[in-house]
Amino acid sequence: MMKCYGHVVRMDDNRWPKRIMASPPKGRLRRGRAEVKWEKEVERAMKQRNLTSDEAVNRKLWRKATENQYISSD
Repeated sequence: MMKCYGHVVRMDDNRWPKRIMASPPKGRLRRGRAEVKWEKEVERAMKQRNLTSDEAVNRKLWRKATENQYISSD
C-alpha cells in the first residue's frame, strides 16, 4: 500500500492514477457504516512512520521508510 502510494505521488500530474487519486468522488454515499478508505489507511500508516506526503517524492527515502510496511494496527 505505501509503496504504491509513493509510486503514484511521483507520477506526472497528467497520469490517470494521480488524477484519480486527487479527484474527489462524485455522487451520493450509500447507507450504513462508512467504508475505510485507502487514503485514510495511507494517512494512518504514514503517521505511524512519522512520514509526510512530501517525503514520498524522494524515492530512496520512501523506499527505506516503507521496507517493513507491515506494522501492527495496535
